[in-house]
Amino acid sequence: MLVYLIPIVIFGIISTYTDMKERLIKNKLIIVMLVTSIIIHTSQLLFFPELQQFIPNFLINIVYAVIIGILLWTINIWPAGDAKLFIAYSSLIPLSFFSVGMHFLSFEFMINTFVPVFFVMFIFLIVKSKRKEIIKSVKFALDPYKLFMIIIILTGFMWFIVKAVAFTGIFMNYFIIIILLFVIIEVLNKIIPINMEYVYIALLVIRFIIDYRTVLTLGYAYELATIIFAYIIIRYFVIDLGFQGFTKTVKIKDLKPEMCLAEGICKTGNKEAEYEKKRIMFLSTIQAMSERGKAKFIHETSFDGLTRKDVGKIKKLRKDGKILFDEIMIHTTTPFAFFLFIGILLTILLQTNFITYIKTII
Repeated sequence: MLVYLIPIVIFGIISTYTDMKERLIKNKLIIVMLVTSIIIHTSQLLFFPELQQFIPNFLINIVYAVIIGILLWTINIWPAGDAKLFIAYSSLIPLSFFSVGMHFLSFEFMINTFVPVFFVMFIFLIVKSKRKEIIKSVKFALDPYKLFMIIIILTGFMWFIVKAVAFTGIFMNYFIIIILLFVIIEVLNKIIPINMEYVYIALLVIRFIIDYRTVLTLGYAYELATIIFAYIIIRYFVIDLGFQGFTKTVKIKDLKPEMCLAEGICKTGNKEAEYEKKRIMFLSTIQAMSERGKAKFIHETSFDGLTRKDVGKIKKLRKDGKILFDEIMIHTTTPFAFFLFIGILLTILLQTNFITYIKTII
């Protein structure tokens, strides 16, 4: 295990330092990590030829890691640099860890990364935020329409997804279901132009017809309520409250490339005020469904931030008097590389996610 841990610690320290100081995960570091992975795995195979039988599961895990990394970047959960770092860390998981079935250890890696992130965010925001802000976020999270749609999506659509994923050999738990709910719904929202509400309702009806014995049990009601509670806290309460806790206001003249806007700029169709600010809520599927449409922003809205072209365009519109406001909110960046470092360390040391490990001990 030390053969893997030593380079992981070195790469973790370097990536955390550069992310905190420069807000950047360098491509050179990613390449070095991938090359190191090849060297270590090759040397392990030379000394322990029996590990060859685990190569297929290792490669499948890498493919999953690439897909998940790209999807999370596509739906703006993290920047491209963090996605690449996630894939590079996944390539450094020891071959011997894949000895049981087709286990997707990068899912355990995600749990070990994201659960601490949201726990830290939750505590930080509760301590920092004012009472009225917390109450506002609670009301936002407990909106009846959101709860109704989440119940429909989990009971119908996600049931079919979980059944499909089960064929790959991936062990499903609450956290994996929540992660899948984040990813799949947001991806569908991006690639499918039509409103999906009727599709979700139709799948719910089909689920009731073929699996009503399960749906109408207290055990399933408890499981559904647990997932909904966790999803509501993470997806709506923490993220909505975080909009206040992790944003700041800057002058438009001070905008710089790679700044991530918390308020987007879009056209109004009004001659008196051609452009307006609109709050950007990442992971906004159900909000988008309730609004029946999306704003057409004049700039990039990803966590990778504004391009140089975007900055020039916004400043020119302000100079020409077409943008009437002179301030805008941006997201304050969080060095996510540190949490990925902690996540991979927990995965290597525990060979599972820390929640399952604690439950096993207890």
